[in-house]
Amino acid sequence: MPVPTATAEASLYRTSGVYRLAPGRLRSGPNVALAGSCYNECIGECPYEWENYECKQYCQVKCDVEEGPPPCLGELCIHYGSNAMRRCCPSGTTCCLGYEEYPSTRQMIGCCAPGRDCCDGKCCDPGYSCCYTRWGRGHCCPPGQKCCDGVCYTPGPGTTCEGGTLCMEGHVPCGADCCKSPEKCIDGKCCKPGVFCGGEQCCEGELCMPNGRCCPQDQYAETLGCCPEGRLACKVQLYHPSSGPEDDPAPYYQWQCCEPGYICVNEACCKLRDCCRNSSDCPSGKHCDDGKCCPQGQRAAVNHQTGELYCA
Repeated sequence: MPVPTATAEASLYRTSGVYRLAPGRLRSGPNVALAGSCYNECIGECPYEWENYECKQYCQVKCDVEEGPPPCLGELCIHYGSNAMRRCCPSGTTCCLGYEEYPSTRQMIGCCAPGRDCCDGKCCDPGYSCCYTRWGRGHCCPPGQKCCDGVCYTPGPGTTCEGGTLCMEGHVPCGADCCKSPEKCIDGKCCKPGVFCGGEQCCEGELCMPNGRCCPQDQYAETLGCCPEGRLACKVQLYHPSSGPEDDPAPYYQWQCCEPGYICVNEACCKLRDCCRNSSDCPSGKHCDDGKCCPQGQRAAVNHQTGELYCA
């Protein structure tokens, strides 16, 4: 059975999971314990069809049982997690624990020399600084730049970073957005200013309720007032029961607050992605036709027995 070849005079601490074994090349460093002959021989005998990771894991367990782990002459770094990782860093360096670039969750252990910032498992070049996101992932920023929630930027007049939101000159931070004049940050969203209501300013188009609260127009029900956040107002068409078999049901209207996830279409509360106001309400591959999300090439039609829309 063919086996991989590798030069193994001086491999790093054998339980390291961060080094990649390549045929003809193993990494080494000063003041680092060398792996014993057991590990080197085991690596050379791995079946050809094995993955590099499988081979290293097998040899690590086999030789730790037979010989025990070799001593670490520098600093022993342990990265606990879903797959615990160990690495022996050379004397004079420090452990730097982290993960590979997002969205990967693979662990990394770096060994950082003096003057190099540890940054999520990587070592920044001298003069560079680590910039972390609010989720703890980081990368290195060049000299002269600052960090705003994982974004490196050059400070300048009008450039602001508030709550992790970076805004350029002429913009105002507002939650995760930046408002540009004439918009303002009102109630956590960017909008043009409207009327004042109860000492607060409403967004353009919002109504002032008797209780001093602003109400978006699509949430205002004439007989109910302002519907709760996330629920849209709808003037729904209903029918009185017929008085006889030959009488048609008499229609009437009633204001309702649609359930969350429903919109008001054709005088009825209808589930979003099934009904629509425009094609942006429909899932990919469908278009909006008369309030109904239909596959491309089909049109909305009415079931005259139930009054419901369907695609045909």
